[in-house]
Amino acid sequence: MKVVYPAFFHYENGGFWVEFPDLPGCVSQGDSEVEVYRNACDALELFLQDDYTVANLPPASSLCKIEATGCDFSSLVSAGFSENITHEPARRLAL
Repeated sequence: MKVVYPAFFHYENGGFWVEFPDLPGCVSQGDSEVEVYRNACDALELFLQDDYTVANLPPASSLCKIEATGCDFSSLVSAGFSENITHEPARRLAL
């Protein structure tokens, strides 16, 4: 299932960082707008997989409620969400 949350992207010191107002602690960064958006998608997916189930996903705020200033911007970010993913350590293959 796909989930979509608004994100607030900040420009600072030549790079970008992103936060999700509905998901405190879910943040990421990147050197460009493209990189920070890709990292935001990954951060959202990992954050939700670790802390939530379908039954307790927080509701997403309206993107209209996020005001950007200067070089900052807001956008919707989507990620895949599945309760069936397990976090098992990677196994080495013996060749």
